[in-house]
Amino acid sequence: MDAEEIAALAAGMGKALADSLAANEEAKEARVEAAKKAKADAAESRRIAEKRSKALHTVLDVCDREQKIIASQVENSVARYCDKARRDAIEPLKNDPRMPRTIDYLKRYSALVGVQDRQAVLKRLQSTIDLASEILDGAGGVDVEAAMAEAGAALAERVGKLNGIRVSEADPVPTVDDGASEDPAEPDPQPSQSDVSCAIEEAFASILGELPDVEAQLADEIEAKKAREAVVDKQIEVATKAAMEAADSIFRRNAEAVAGAEYLIGQQEPFGGGVIVKLAKDVDQVRELSVEVGRSFKTFKQVVQDNGLFAAFASENAYGACSGYRSDWWWGDEIYANYDGAIPGRQKYNDIPVAVEEDEGGDTLEKSIERMRSFNEQKYWGMLDDDFQVHVDAFWYGFKKLMVNVNGLFEVDLRAFGNYYDKMRAAAKGKAKALGMQMDPYQAERFCKEVAERSRG
Repeated sequence: MDAEEIAALAAGMGKALADSLAANEEAKEARVEAAKKAKADAAESRRIAEKRSKALHTVLDVCDREQKIIASQVENSVARYCDKARRDAIEPLKNDPRMPRTIDYLKRYSALVGVQDRQAVLKRLQSTIDLASEILDGAGGVDVEAAMAEAGAALAERVGKLNGIRVSEADPVPTVDDGASEDPAEPDPQPSQSDVSCAIEEAFASILGELPDVEAQLADEIEAKKAREAVVDKQIEVATKAAMEAADSIFRRNAEAVAGAEYLIGQQEPFGGGVIVKLAKDVDQVRELSVEVGRSFKTFKQVVQDNGLFAAFASENAYGACSGYRSDWWWGDEIYANYDGAIPGRQKYNDIPVAVEEDEGGDTLEKSIERMRSFNEQKYWGMLDDDFQVHVDAFWYGFKKLMVNVNGLFEVDLRAFGNYYDKMRAAAKGKAKALGMQMDPYQAERFCKEVAERSRG
């Protein structure tokens, strides 16, 4: 082989090698492009799948929310009925002599400070002290257990009146014509919530099948993507409409199936008791304190008659004083004053101010009686007495102690009655919710009206 042949052979081998390398490079680029396209297609498929899933769950959520709104209307109407029945049952207990009575003495005191007639002040104080004596006299007749048993019976009777409410016919003017989509077979007498979900999912599946290969029909990649997107959006729109119609069809079946059904919660169990009542104070000792406060009040009356209303309150009470602040400013030759704060006589008190220094932790009942006896031994010398404030301070100390001890005469634990009511209310609400989940808005509205009517009756 001569040099010329060798050169030709080398040139041919070089060309073949170059062609092979070029082919390999082209194949590599093709594989990379194919991988990129596969990755892009997978991402696009995931995006479309997510878009479909989002549309499906949007319809599911909307339908579920509509049913729950209807059910909550029915449930809440029953809850309001039960709450009113409870208020009506316990209202008579406020004036029931078998229940421990208390005195809202702070409210009375706050109102008293605003009175500007000394006779009116003394009259109101006398009525409050008389009320305390009346409560002490009636302590022996307290029978909380019997009173709460009657309240429980009244409550059970009122709640029991909900029995027998019938669900009306379904809405005579349905929102969609669902006759064509109904199953010709006999419908399930009690369709469940899963029927609605299945109907929605089947409607989506019947329309959102495999997408046509739009890219194969279009040369331009961008146009193909737009066309695919348009097809997906159109199919989702059609599927959403079909799913809503399918859901409405199931809702209609539910409403027709539940029409005429009775709301029944059965006979309510009577209150089984469990109220805890303890006598926390010695009634005779509190009565002794009441006697001493009565003696102190006689002296107090005389002090107020002699010295006016500014002598009617303890030295710790800033009666008639402004408790806010005042700001003044000049404008030209004029001075302006502004007061910000509570108007005298309109304050609300969280405690009765007293000037007597008590033992650490507060005086016991026995100590309070001892102090009042000591105070009552001090003579009031009439208008010539220049230290009448001691008698005023003594009275307010005794008055406050009497109020606190009368209000704390009994310790009552009514949690058992509260638990009884909560159980009854929860059962009534649960039955109402179960029934409401099958109603249409028309039926729910009429059911709620019937509940409200029975509540007024």
